[in-house]
Amino acid sequence: MSEKLSIIKLQEELEKGDARAELIGAFATALVNYVPKIGPLLAEAISVSIPQQKLERLIIFTQVLGDRVKYLESDLLVQKTKTQEFADLFEDALHQASRALTDERRHHIASLLTNGLTSDELAHVEQKKLLALLGDLNDAEIQLLKYYSLQGAEQRKFTEQHSELFTPISRTFGAPQINLDKGAVRDSYRNKLMEVGLLRPVFNKPTKGTVPEFDDNTGRLKATSHTATPLGRLLLRYIDEVSNVKNEGNGAKKT
Repeated sequence: MSEKLSIIKLQEELEKGDARAELIGAFATALVNYVPKIGPLLAEAISVSIPQQKLERLIIFTQVLGDRVKYLESDLLVQKTKTQEFADLFEDALHQASRALTDERRHHIASLLTNGLTSDELAHVEQKKLLALLGDLNDAEIQLLKYYSLQGAEQRKFTEQHSELFTPISRTFGAPQINLDKGAVRDSYRNKLMEVGLLRPVFNKPTKGTVPEFDDNTGRLKATSHTATPLGRLLLRYIDEVSNVKNEGNGAKKT
């Protein structure tokens, strides 16, 4: 097999269904080629239990990871990748990468691994928590989290770039069922972020003599906006979706 395996060649091998050992070797080769500084070390950590249909995604992921680490100091990389903690994190990252369907998701996983290598800010268990949170969110939820970390012109530009997620949906009386369905799914994204502690509601203090407004659907005090929590902002930093807005302040407007 060629030293640099193409994705087309890999797909041909996958379709044969009888070249499992060669494919595992191809993945190890891809690690060595695309992540030359630490590829051999990472290849040693590979489990042969990787399903065949996921190998193509993993080879693409190694290219992304290689782009992230190629400018890092070699001695630092070698030292950190030899630790049990990194091997554990790398195994979790491979599991997520094998299911990643988008380039954006692969970049997020690779960024989290790379930032873990270059920073001593977080302990292993804390980095592992961030990776688990990333794996628990879908792409729309990550975009929504970033939206709620922005303000003003940045936020408006972001909504224009992701209009499929932020275009208003009419759910007034008589609205078509598809609108209600899409609205319910969109609500679930925000609810998920709040459930895992990445997003929090913001409430305005009622003025004297006025009655607080309550949400008709939940019966609870109605939030005027939402904002990313410190944990949410930390996750965004580690996956290189950094917000320049540091003040949680009044948060972002509701979508």
